Amino acid sequence: PDSVKYIGYGAFYECSSLSRVYMDVLASNLLEISDYTFYKCSSLKQVDIPLEVEKIGRSAFYKSGVVVAKIPDYVKEIGAYAFYGCSSLTKVVLPQSVKRLGENAFGRCSVLTSVSVGNGAVALGARAFYECALLSEVSLGSSLVSVGESAFYGCTSLTRLILPNRLVSLGDSAFYGCTALESVTFGDGLKTIGDSAFYGCASLTAAALPAGVESIGSYAFRKCTALTGIFLGNELRSVGSYAFQDCENLTIYSEGAGSGIGWDGLWNSFNRPVVWGCKISSGDGRYLVSLTK
Repeated sequence: PDSVKYIGYGAFYECSSLSRVYMDVLASNLLEISDYTFYKCSSLKQVDIPLEVEKIGRSAFYKSGVVVAKIPDYVKEIGAYAFYGCSSLTKVVLPQSVKRLGENAFGRCSVLTSVSVGNGAVALGARAFYECALLSEVSLGSSLVSVGESAFYGCTSLTRLILPNRLVSLGDSAFYGCTALESVTFGDGLKTIGDSAFYGCASLTAAALPAGVESIGSYAFRKCTALTGIFLGNELRSVGSYAFQDCENLTIYSEGAGSGIGWDGLWNSFNRPVVWGCKISSGDGRYLVSLTK
C-alpha cells in the first residue's frame, strides 16, 4: 500500500521467481529501499521506485535482473553493492540529488554501456563501476571532488573521458586497465593522481595535466605504451616510483628545472627523455610555448 514508508531488511531476499514489483511512483510514501531488499531477485526486470525514496541501501538490488535503473530525483545515497552484478543492466542515470555512490555500487554490471552522474555527486566510491567491460559512455557531474580506488578498473570499452574542474583526487587504480581509453581531459582542480591510476591504458596518447597537480603515484602511467607526451607543472611535489615504466614512446615535459626533493629516485626508471624548463600553454596545457636552456 501507499502508506508503507520502509521495506524491511532483506524483505524479498533471493526471491528468484519475483519478476515485477508494482508501486505507485507518485502516491507512495516509501522513503527507503533497505539493505538486501531485492538481493538476488534474478528474474526481477523492473521496479518503479517511488519519487519520495531518499536512500537505496546496501546490496538492495545485488545480482537482480533489472534492465534500467530509474533513480528518482530525491535519492541522496546509493549504498555499497546496491546494483552489483546486475548482468542485464544497460543504462544508469543518477539525478542531481545523489551525493555519494557507495563502493561497488554498480560493479561488474557486465552489459552496462552508459552512465550519467548528476551535478550533485561529490564522491564516487571505491570500485563504483568496477569491471563494467562494455561501459563506453561516462558523463561526470560538475560537483565531483573525488573518484575512489578502482572506480573504473577494467572498463575496457571506455574511450574518452572529461574530468570536471572541481575534481581534486583520483584514487589508486581509478582507471587501471582501461585499454581503449584514448583521451582524458583533466579538470583544473586536480591535485592528486593515485598509484596505478592509469596503469595499462595502452591507447592513451597524451596527458595534459593541469598546472596544479601536486602528486603522481607509483605506477600511475605504467604501460601506457601509446603515450607520447606528458606535461608536468611547477606545483608537482612528489612522483612515485615507476610512474612512467614501460612508456616506450614517451617524452616528458616539465616546467621545473629538475626533479624535486619529493620525487622518488625511480620515478623515471625507464629513462624516458625529459625536457626541463618548459613553458606550457595556458588553458589546455597541450602545447610547448618555450623552454629554458
